[in-house]
Amino acid sequence: MRAFYLRFNRGVRFSEAPSVRLPVGGHLRGSFSYAESTIMRRVAAGFLTLFLVFTASMLVPTAGAKAACPVPNQITNGQPADATVIMGNFNAVGNCATATTGSASAGSLAAFSGPSSIAADNLSGDCSTAGSLVLTCTKTNGAPFAYFATGTDAGQLTGTISVNRFDHGNYADGSHFLRGDGVWAIPPGGTGGGTSTPPVIRASNIQSVSSSAFTVTWPAGTVQGDVVIIFGESGWGFSNPSGWVVLDNEAGGYASGVVVAKVMTAADIAAGSATVNTSSAYNGVIAAVTIDGSTMAGVRLPGSFVKNGNNLAAGATINLSSLTPYPTDLTLVFVGVRGTSNITFSSGVTSMSSINAPNASGNLGKFTGALTDLGVGESATSSASGSGYYTAIVSLR
Repeated sequence: MRAFYLRFNRGVRFSEAPSVRLPVGGHLRGSFSYAESTIMRRVAAGFLTLFLVFTASMLVPTAGAKAACPVPNQITNGQPADATVIMGNFNAVGNCATATTGSASAGSLAAFSGPSSIAADNLSGDCSTAGSLVLTCTKTNGAPFAYFATGTDAGQLTGTISVNRFDHGNYADGSHFLRGDGVWAIPPGGTGGGTSTPPVIRASNIQSVSSSAFTVTWPAGTVQGDVVIIFGESGWGFSNPSGWVVLDNEAGGYASGVVVAKVMTAADIAAGSATVNTSSAYNGVIAAVTIDGSTMAGVRLPGSFVKNGNNLAAGATINLSSLTPYPTDLTLVFVGVRGTSNITFSSGVTSMSSINAPNASGNLGKFTGALTDLGVGESATSSASGSGYYTAIVSLR
């Protein structure tokens, strides 16, 4: 018989030997045959080899590693594992995973300039930053976003729903809800939100002319920075005037209509007027209104247009409705009739400029009534028959 000693770091149970579990750091002393002791040595060596292989596999970079990460302690097969050595390697790997170089200054945006490096950077494109957290948004052509959403703006804000449908979020507040048809509506009993006071009207005018080129003179008191909105009705379709935002353009069989808007420049004020063309000469009615630009935040889109209709009978009532205004909005209502007629509004709309002329009559008013649960619910009446008509409602905030 041969006596021997074994030291283990963990308790081990051998099924071939007497059932003995050792405490950590314990000693086993006993007398076994040479064959038994050989088996035990081989089992112990197998456990140690398995532990070393597992540890080494965690320290060797794999094919997917992005960067070299050196470890301070090299371990070879057959070498006893030491906790200090292993932890030193693990700490080195951890530091490789978290260490970065560079920094971003306070108040700036931080961006990765490399796999483990950071530097200050800026956003670019239609919305950009310049060394700070202030975000500036401009259109592709360099002009800032203004009162009106245009086709260019909508093209920059892409999605499955037109940007004009939601007015860039301006309809959203605690007192409006998005209906199934995509309209921000006032719930029953609600009052809506918006600015504290409506935009201020400077002046308006209206004319009836038989022509294919309608000259529109600015209403009295118009200055640079004001917004001029032109409403038109004619037997022929309108061309969109250059430089104006087109809010609506309808071509009908008996009556066509248009609504355009523009922020007045110094050149516009010097010119004093603009020309609106139709495809052929005929009687038409054109109205213009000037809004004090300093009191106006924008146009509610989409506009509510009752649009065009045919064969208006004498005394007929034209329903005027809009689902989107807020109680504090300035809501403008235009009615143009292809006929000689006196056009009147219901009690909730106050007339500003009207005309009764051969073959083309019209009335431009502002909504002064109270909103119903579904918005504006008013009407206009034509004293005489007409072969066609066009109506439009625009809300300004």
